Amino acid sequence: MIQRSISLIGLMLVLIVTFMMIETSAQRAQRTGDITSIDLESRSFAVKTARGETSIHTTEETVYMKGDEKISFEDLKVGDHLQVIGTRATDHVLAQEVTINTD
Repeated sequence: MIQRSISLIGLMLVLIVTFMMIETSAQRAQRTGDITSIDLESRSFAVKTARGETSIHTTEETVYMKGDEKISFEDLKVGDHLQVIGTRATDHVLAQEVTINTD
């Protein structure tokens, strides 16, 4: 009985560590700034933020908003002030949501 309990505790610890590693590898990222360049072919763009320039990559699932209006990647323009919410990768942010500031 004790051997079985120790095995279950060990398995639980392995699962907890695994979930923590998965959570750490997909860290949430938020960037606010101005678009400095757009690459239509790769569906990515660069944003100048207070911390420097960040490369933003998008997918088919990325949501684009301008105020309450849903827009598309093709509606983005150099100079747009926006906020990006996504996940951090080694050299870019993978955008889940891009919101253009309408002020």
